[in-house]
Amino acid sequence: MFSDCEAIHTYTRADAISDGMLIDLSANFPDECRQLYKYPVACTSAVWSIIEQSVAGDKFNSYKGVVWDLLWMSQKGVSKRIDPTQHLFTVIISGAGGSRFERNRCYEFKAMCHPGDNTEPVITILQPDED
Repeated sequence: MFSDCEAIHTYTRADAISDGMLIDLSANFPDECRQLYKYPVACTSAVWSIIEQSVAGDKFNSYKGVVWDLLWMSQKGVSKRIDPTQHLFTVIISGAGGSRFERNRCYEFKAMCHPGDNTEPVITILQPDED
């Protein structure tokens, strides 16, 4: 339909990682990602913010541990399939709730498999209301 049109502007996955809108989990946590996924994995800055809060809010949490839990549950904790390329899942993350009454909190996330910058498969973990 648009094959004869010239793109005015593109915003690539690499641009989003460079801008900090996406966090490249495969680059930062290669062992954890490689154990569960064969495709590159990233998460949105909103998801990363929850991970940061968790590590700051619970002295027993580490980035590797929280990322592992997120990746593991993205495969094992599927609660709803949206379509063949995306699903919702839930993770209990301690320390991210902010108050002492919300130390352990269930978070719902969305995992998507979609084309990357060169049409290769990539995985992105987002909050359910993000695209």
